[in-house]
Amino acid sequence: MRINSAIALLILLCSVTLGASTSLRRSARSFESGEALTPGDEGSYILEDKTADTREFYNPALALGILNKLNPLPTPNITSNKSLMIKRDPNYCLKTHEYLVKNPTSVFNELNFLTDYSMLSYFRKDIVPMVGRDVMPYINSDYIRLSQKLGGFDIEPSVNNIFFKLGVHNELHIGSHFACLTQNYNHIPGSDDIANKDAVAHNLKIYYEKYKSQPTCSPGDKFFPQTWLLANEAECKEWFAYINSPEYEREKAEKTIVFIRKIGVGVHRGAGVQPVDEEEEQMLRRGLKNGENCGKKMDYSIIVQRYISNPLLVYNHKFDFRVYMMVSSTNPLTVYYHDGFLRVSLYEYDVNSKAKGAHLTNTAQSEDVFKDKELQEKMGMNETELRNFQMWNYTRLANYLISEGRIDSLGWIDGYLRPKIEHAMQHLIRITKNSFAKQSNLWELYGVDFMLDDKLNLWFIECNRSPVIKDSNEEKGLFLRKLFRDGFEILSAQLRSRMKRVIKFVNMLTSEGFARENTLDPSDVVLPNLEENRRIFNSLLENKIDDEFKISPDNSWIKIVDETLPGVERYNGMFPIECFD
Repeated sequence: MRINSAIALLILLCSVTLGASTSLRRSARSFESGEALTPGDEGSYILEDKTADTREFYNPALALGILNKLNPLPTPNITSNKSLMIKRDPNYCLKTHEYLVKNPTSVFNELNFLTDYSMLSYFRKDIVPMVGRDVMPYINSDYIRLSQKLGGFDIEPSVNNIFFKLGVHNELHIGSHFACLTQNYNHIPGSDDIANKDAVAHNLKIYYEKYKSQPTCSPGDKFFPQTWLLANEAECKEWFAYINSPEYEREKAEKTIVFIRKIGVGVHRGAGVQPVDEEEEQMLRRGLKNGENCGKKMDYSIIVQRYISNPLLVYNHKFDFRVYMMVSSTNPLTVYYHDGFLRVSLYEYDVNSKAKGAHLTNTAQSEDVFKDKELQEKMGMNETELRNFQMWNYTRLANYLISEGRIDSLGWIDGYLRPKIEHAMQHLIRITKNSFAKQSNLWELYGVDFMLDDKLNLWFIECNRSPVIKDSNEEKGLFLRKLFRDGFEILSAQLRSRMKRVIKFVNMLTSEGFARENTLDPSDVVLPNLEENRRIFNSLLENKIDDEFKISPDNSWIKIVDETLPGVERYNGMFPIECFD
């Protein structure tokens, strides 16, 4: 009798599980389409509109168990022994789950920052208080040694925006130590391919090769100056073969400077960049024995690039553009463009000049001028005037070009300049996107540098992570405040949309009886069909901004990539259909 009862119970459990599984699949399809479900007769479901769902969990205790099941912590695989300001707590993200179920509205109402920027930095003094709250002011680069001495600090679980100057994902494990479900993190693992000069050059060569028979898919020969990676034996020998040729001697006699040398990895703000004048050329010849040492191990990566010998000038000063690009999501890939500004050299352009500032236009080259009153007098401007001269907006450039007869109207900005820069950024993303870690809470801000030559061709120079955030003059301060306010509006809308869907899904699992407390273990929950539930959960985390959190119409960021869209719409129609795999 007992055996028969056991068999009957087993059959009953199997039928209940099968029914639950079928119901779950129905529920999943409807839930993912934006509708909620209520039970009907014989296991059927009646669709019901629940758009006014609460932002709170129906059953916080059960919700915590469900979240821990749906979003398990990965096992940290960090081997770094580097001492950090932050503790490596492998269970930290579980604490953020607990905070969420107890304080679910905080993610919708607060922007709580963890940042390592200096207390005196513009980002920390002006940007953070403008958009949110600095919840861990004792974490900063000014006191790094003290915090390391104390063994590091625990991250407050209320943090929902982690904004570090340098990426720490090699020392802290994403999803365990930090960058949890409720937190945005401003660095993307795998972004070396877009930020390192040598990697960009290498990937561009592959990209050109891929589309050599489809010129409409390629950026063309007026995009990135011809580049040789001297760590690559074949490219190194090719470059030395050229500089040992009569053709090079003729070109050098005509242009004076033919190449510019750069360090490919880890240096920015003009460090490691040097025009290849006679002295630099001889150093490269000696260092690589005029090409004999090509292919031998080098301590660092050197690239040699064609020098743009016909730069467009303003009042005989060289300039470049610092423009901003935000990869707001890698799951799916979503990218925004933001207007930038001109960085005008304070030195008049002279190809024969030994002054680095005559050839390079980044702001770092002007810092000495801002400190030298005597030099300012020679230039005929005080520090404030020099800072205003150094930074131009697009309109100021266009008005100058109109006065010089180079363009006809201010319509050139929208008709030529912005589309050119946006399309160049799209190429950069297509070149490197497959390297990005695909996770919904990762994003990155880039400062992308371009130049115009005197034919108004746009040249990509480099892409920088963690661009300098500094109000070098009043106009730039206003510019940066708008850039960050609008940027965090987008990022917060993504995060809040994700968390609203998460709360709604957990509440559905709770109210529809798909999850229940484990009577044998009060700290656990019973959640059948776990893998299917995790699949649904992960699909809800894909970034899509819900109407409730839609972006304001005056937001200054322009979306240039959206891989949720079909075909040519993904890139605003800037590529023909044959360019898509």
